[in-house]
Amino acid sequence: MPFVRISVPATTPAAARGTIADAVHRALVDSIGIPDGDRFQLLSEHARDQRFFDESYLGVARREVVAIEITLVRGRTIEQKRALYQRLAEVLARVGVRKEDVFVVLSENGRADWSVGEGKAQLLDTAPPASSLLARCAKVYGRGARDRLAEAAEPGVDGARAALETFYRAFNEGDLELLRAVWLDDPLVQLNNPLGGILYGREKIVELYSRVFAGPVRPWVQFEDVVEIYGGADGAAVFAGRERGSYGEIDLRIRTTRCFVFVGSAGGWRQLHHHGSIDDPEQLARYQRAVTRL
Repeated sequence: MPFVRISVPATTPAAARGTIADAVHRALVDSIGIPDGDRFQLLSEHARDQRFFDESYLGVARREVVAIEITLVRGRTIEQKRALYQRLAEVLARVGVRKEDVFVVLSENGRADWSVGEGKAQLLDTAPPASSLLARCAKVYGRGARDRLAEAAEPGVDGARAALETFYRAFNEGDLELLRAVWLDDPLVQLNNPLGGILYGREKIVELYSRVFAGPVRPWVQFEDVVEIYGGADGAAVFAGRERGSYGEIDLRIRTTRCFVFVGSAGGWRQLHHHGSIDDPEQLARYQRAVTRL
């Protein structure tokens, strides 16, 4: 749910002010999917001697700025935010506001940071919309995966995706240090897979991967058919799908789930759990023999 402050020039006609407020709400509904009835806005005016907006900063020619401050629960992606800014400019242009004069500030917080009346924290007692919890991801994480560890410091779902992609970069490049960095350093982090059984602790997990990387062939996998489960304010994200790849002549088909948690003191999103399973008994036995011989 967003809370919106809109500040318009004092010269804006009274009828136009309501139209501007309507347009801002429509942009939020269109771009980030808030319900039509989720509307909480304050509109104020600013006189010429009460506004100080640079007229050319970052190459934008401003004249009569309409300033929009939006506070909402964290969890929207960068793509959604870009779409929101674009939609705001589009709908406000239709009601007479120059696109150059649309100035937006977006702030995020958690579900515990809201009370909408009666002295209660209603958002803690209401489940987030399903669209913010579960989504299908079209992206494939594989040989082209990038090191996005720096971006994993961002608290939203894009940061969680950056951590996931960084893991696949580390695995497919055989980069143990990057792989170590993307796992949370905690004795209870866990890996459950056909090679290691159940392992606890980051260093034991890294040691298993070091054995895999030390072999005569370089393994590779790509993560596909991914479904995302994002906890938003809880700082947790789960990615479930399947891995396809190879270890030498051994084809790999692995059902995979990876769980990440946001820990600011650890640098952002870090992996805390991995579960993998191979359904084909023959393929599983060949893979285990190949790696355990190392």
